[in-house]
Amino acid sequence: MRHLILSEKEKEILRKEFSTAFDKAVEEFSFNASKEKFSLTVKFNKPSEQKVVISYTPQAFVKMYSLVHYYDTEIGWYGLVEKTGEYSYRVYDVKICKQLVDAGRVKTDDDDTREFYNSLTDEEVNAMRFQAHSHVNFKTTPSEIDIQNQIQIVKSLRNKGFYIFQIWNKKDDINSFVFDLDAGVMYDKDDIICTIENDDSNITDWLMETKACVVEKKVLPAYPYYPQNGNVKTEGCQKEFFQDESGWNERFYE
Repeated sequence: MRHLILSEKEKEILRKEFSTAFDKAVEEFSFNASKEKFSLTVKFNKPSEQKVVISYTPQAFVKMYSLVHYYDTEIGWYGLVEKTGEYSYRVYDVKICKQLVDAGRVKTDDDDTREFYNSLTDEEVNAMRFQAHSHVNFKTTPSEIDIQNQIQIVKSLRNKGFYIFQIWNKKDDINSFVFDLDAGVMYDKDDIICTIENDDSNITDWLMETKACVVEKKVLPAYPYYPQNGNVKTEGCQKEFFQDESGWNERFYE
């Protein structure tokens, strides 16, 4: 969690911390002391005591998941969101604006964006407080352009309301940022839990049940690379043969 602004209560706490530390430094000061200056380090970022929950309706999640895995380029989208509690948000639909994309960039035209907003209802415009895009196969760390985009949008809100940013990739990693401007804080991925609302299909529960049926095959290194001292255990393992540039080899898996 990162403070965007400090409340009067938080300012008063910092003043007391500073005053206490300064008084102590003055009392302990001596001519022969090695310290020549006073300093105080204050951490404004700290883990949130309360987790923020972003829930998706099944329809919204399927739309976002499909966009990420269908396109081999970056792709951007908006989400319609409602705040359901002090620390909870619900993404219930997804909207797409005309955009120019490639493997590492999403670019929109001002005229196309204006036309897109004009096509929405007032209710949809007011609920459009979510923006996300895909980094394809790359990490979900925000780029400098991503950060500047976040700053620009947050400034336009004039310290009111909230906005959610997410970055996805094909590995199903999701990096989330929630700006709660009414509270003056920003939450990042360490503070946020993303969930899918249960519906009649109970797809989340079903996926958890499949774990009992799916066992990941563990493949040991190819036989020619095994140490000759016999330290590699192959007892009880299955043997299979495969062919590569060096010819036929064998490997083992549990």
